[in-house]
Amino acid sequence: SINRIDLIFISAIAVATTISLGIFLIPKNIKNYLMSDSEIASRSTELMSEIQNLRDLEQYSSALTLTDELIELNPESSEAWIKKCVLLQRAKNSLSALNSCDRAISINPNYDLAWIERGFALINLKRHQEAYETFQKALQIENSDRAWFGRGRSLYYLGKYQDALTSFDKALKIASNRKHFLYTDVLYYQAKTFDKLQRHEEAISAIDR
Repeated sequence: SINRIDLIFISAIAVATTISLGIFLIPKNIKNYLMSDSEIASRSTELMSEIQNLRDLEQYSSALTLTDELIELNPESSEAWIKKCVLLQRAKNSLSALNSCDRAISINPNYDLAWIERGFALINLKRHQEAYETFQKALQIENSDRAWFGRGRSLYYLGKYQDALTSFDKALKIASNRKHFLYTDVLYYQAKTFDKLQRHEEAISAIDR
């Protein structure tokens, strides 16, 4: 395989050749290979902070631009690819988000968050059976409230309401704190599921919790 020194040498030859032809072209990403590991780590930390700030401000397009730079610096980082997946979801580009999730999973198949985000992308694409199977995979890796919530949502859309309620109950047991960001979302879908089962009093009770 080509290491960093080899790539710099090859790039230098390419630059010299293009200069001799009267065309000055610098190979894409050469600046990243000229950076030291500590410089890459420092810039990556800066980027992650800036990306989070832009995400909080809902400036997803700008955040995605910085995420692409983060990925250029760290192409084998599953965390970087998941950051891109989440931002693409927020920007309502679920198909591209799914592709980013798949890239993260190809790097680290045991990354439960990648499977979870993949499941939510599939729900948004209305591919509910695939979403269910994806959340099942996430739960094999980690007993997560978000994985149970996603599993419940996929089962809800598949019309398997009783099984969906079981998933929502498991999610609520993990996210038991009312201040937990997921708690109200789970209760909302739990109420919708009770309503589908004509259990209207339980639906009202879920909303009032």
